[in-house]
Amino acid sequence: MSRTNSIVAIFIVVIIFVLQTGCMQQAGPTITFENTVLDFGHVRPGANNIGQFEFTNTGKELLQITDVERCCGVAAKLDKTKYEPGQSGVLTITYPSSNTPIAINRTVYVNSNDKKNPRLALTIKAEVVFDISWEPKTIKLSPEMENAGCPKITIESIDGEKLFSIRRLVSSGSCITADIDPSGQATKFVLQPKVDISRLAKFPRGSISINVVYAEAEAPSDTVAIAYSSVDRISLNPRSLYLFYLDPQKPITRTLKVTKNYGEDFDIDTISSKSGHVKVLSRRDIENGYQFELEIMPVPVDERGRFSDTLTITFQDGQKMEVFCRGILSVPDEDEEEGDIE
Repeated sequence: MSRTNSIVAIFIVVIIFVLQTGCMQQAGPTITFENTVLDFGHVRPGANNIGQFEFTNTGKELLQITDVERCCGVAAKLDKTKYEPGQSGVLTITYPSSNTPIAINRTVYVNSNDKKNPRLALTIKAEVVFDISWEPKTIKLSPEMENAGCPKITIESIDGEKLFSIRRLVSSGSCITADIDPSGQATKFVLQPKVDISRLAKFPRGSISINVVYAEAEAPSDTVAIAYSSVDRISLNPRSLYLFYLDPQKPITRTLKVTKNYGEDFDIDTISSKSGHVKVLSRRDIENGYQFELEIMPVPVDERGRFSDTLTITFQDGQKMEVFCRGILSVPDEDEEEGDIE
């Protein structure tokens, strides 16, 4: 066979292989979606949003969907899992809206025996919107200020026309309240919260929930959520002790301050050391609290010269607070000094 004939023969073999491969690819199942993005657009909070992805088996063999991977509050349902060539199906998506304004972008994966797309991604989008806006979104409180420095809360209709009522206001531990008229209707309300300082001491972090009902009978209600935070009832300074020491037999002294933040009287019942590394040398009264001088004996407990301990402070009312103490044997550089890092 001449060289020319050999080349022609090889070319023909390649063409046949390519054609056979193409036929084999076309012979399998193929899942084809009309759209791979389902956008609900603007949705109401708390609404049950239902949409569909339509698809067809455009291949030559039976399509079998083995799994639909759901995610983050999105539910997916198929009427069946097997589809003959040319047969269509529907994947139903259900997304329950959150009760807070948020834009969501979720992905659902469809797993099938389609060799080209064995794990096909579908996107679900939505934006939860309210008919009202409010300020502030978060509140920082300070027990030393009048009414803990709590600002007014303004709630108003976004379009300036939609009437609504405020039915109730509740907070964590009932530490924040406000005078409201559930029967009143307006496009704007300005509330002056009242802070119970004694309750705030027990619930220094939490949220305020305000139920809003619209004048339109068919309109669903909304819930305004405002997070608040305040300082703890009692502060420790420092909250943790980290030590680098040179001599494991030489004690180290440190100062611990325990102060009150809500103006109430308090006393300490006991201070105990879990591992025995820390003991109290002295205690004296300071403004709004106490100051302790601590002695820490850094006895290594492992091959790296590390030790740990927990100092537990128990107050007369039963409340407990902990100070974590950690240390490690260290040889500092010339410009380093032994000390603690807070």
